[in-house]
Order: sequence, then C-alpha cells, then structure tokens
Amino acid sequence: MHYAWLIALGCGIVMFYCVGLGFNCLSVFLNPLMERIHVSNTMRSTISAFYQTGSVAALLCIGPVIEKIGARKTILIFGICMASGYLMLMAVDSVQMSYAAMFIIGIGYGAGGLVPVSILITTWFAEKRGFALGLAMCGSGAATIIAPTILSGMIGTFIDTIVICTLTAGLLLRNKPEDLAMKAYGQHEDTALQESRQEKITMKKSFRDKKFFLMALAVFLSGLIVSPVVTHLAPIIEQSGYGSSTAAAAVSAYGISMFLGKPIFGKIIDRFGVLKANTYAYTFIILTMLTGMLLGEKTCMAYAFGILFGLGGATVITVGLPIWTSELFGRESVN
Repeated sequence: MHYAWLIALGCGIVMFYCVGLGFNCLSVFLNPLMERIHVSNTMRSTISAFYQTGSVAALLCIGPVIEKIGARKTILIFGICMASGYLMLMAVDSVQMSYAAMFIIGIGYGAGGLVPVSILITTWFAEKRGFALGLAMCGSGAATIIAPTILSGMIGTFIDTIVICTLTAGLLLRNKPEDLAMKAYGQHEDTALQESRQEKITMKKSFRDKKFFLMALAVFLSGLIVSPVVTHLAPIIEQSGYGSSTAAAAVSAYGISMFLGKPIFGKIIDRFGVLKANTYAYTFIILTMLTGMLLGEKTCMAYAFGILFGLGGATVITVGLPIWTSELFGRESVN
C-alpha cells in the first residue's frame, strides 16, 4: 500500500477533530453556554461572529505560515490552539470571555484544518485526488455522527479527544513524498515533468488574475450560504419547534449523509469533472433551502434538512474548494 493512503488517514483524523468537532459540532455546546451566561439571540450571533472572525483572520495568514514551517507543524500547533480555546470555553463565566474563547477556536479551525489537509492531499496524490480528499473529509462526518449524542455536554472529554487526535495525526503525516524518498500516488515521469514546468502562482500574481477573483467570489458566496447553517444547525432545528433530542438526531443524520456524500462527490470529480460535480452539489443545496421552508411541520423534515445539507453544502465547502484551486492554478499553487 502506498504511504499516501496513510496520509489520507491522518488527514481524516485532522478533519475529525478540527472540522467535525471544532466546527460542525460547535452548536451542540453553544446552547448550554448561552444558558449559563444568560445571553440573548442577538448576543449569540455576536459570539458566533468572533468565531468567524478568528477563522477568516487565520485563513488570510496561513498560506505563508505553511510554506515556512510545513503543513504537519501547522496542524500540530493549531490543533493545540483549538483545544486551548475549548478549555477557555469550559470556564466561561462572562460574555467577554466567550468572545475570546470563540476567537481562539476560530483561529484553530481556520489555520489547522481544511487548508493544510488540502495541501497534503494535493501534494501526495497525482491521481484519485478527488476520492482521496473525499475520504479524508469523511473524518468531519464521523465526528458529527458521534459527538452530538455521545459527547454532548462532556466538553472535558471533547478537549482530550482533540489533543489525542492532534498528536496521532502528527505521527502519521509527512509534508511531501520526498521526505520518505517516494513519489506522489499515481505520479509518472511525464506528469512530474509537466508539473515542474508549471509556473507557481504567488499571492502578488494571483491578484492580477481574473480567475482568482471569480473563484474568491464563488468561495465567499458558498461560505455565506453554508457556514451559518453548519454553526447553527441544532439551534435552527430547535427554534423551528423541535425538541433537543430531535435536533441532535438531525445533526447526526447530517453527519451520516456528509460521511457518505464526500467520497461520492470526490469520485464524481475524478470521473466526470468539476462542473458536473458542482451541479450535483448545488442541486442538494437548493433542495436544502426548500426543505428549510417546511421545518416545523413534520419531524421527518428536520431529518431531511440535515441529510440534504450533508450531501450538498458540506461536500462543496470541503471537497470542492481545494479541487477548484488545484484545477485552476495547478498542484504547486494550492497554498
């Protein structure tokens, strides 16, 4: 077996704790936190905004950091950063402290998850990249299945899990195949030569490329649609008139569909191309919106909302975006 598949496993572990626990399941802990510090729904949105601000700040800066210290060290450093944020969240006794905790968790999520994982998969896989990325991204789906029902309210165990997963991933991961005197999975002499001749896109050059701005707009609009639903999935369902047990079950249903949907989406990319795969994913996003209008009528609609969102929104924001980047700018320019 090629070591690249162990890299995919390590990346799956990163996605388990960083995106699955640190992002998808964050809403499970927000409701008890809101009750403990007695905040309004408006204040809840402000607290979430600090998380998003930390994430965006990290994403803007993380490319040069990874180039300097490598994806492996980046994952280790920011995994511990996320655990520190949750440790602070466990001790929150004021709104101001919750702002700081959410900001730190956001930094850990933005810097230590999707970007370094995407770079590792792109570096280690010349072929079957979509499928490998889909498999790695299944980690976030596995966490979303497990955490809402098993770890709900057990934030101490939650923190221990993040730390253990971070260290385990650090043992498995390597920055590039050359570190182990290997080639990327499926890389042949002709493809290696072709890629070596590709011009690497720097930040300065990207700002002069119209494709960069069009992709940035697509990423912004996708995030604008998807991210608020992910961070508030459980509250959305509860505020639509369902009980907390139904909301937790719907989040788990979302996790199952995401777990299955990501490798399927990756396989579609490998076989049919990015355009058809995007059509598949955005169709499910539209169906999610339509289902959201019917929340509160029947219990099955809560489950349908989670399942459809897992098949669409979760796949395009995690598997889709890194593939877009490598397809438009080449494997060497993913940073």
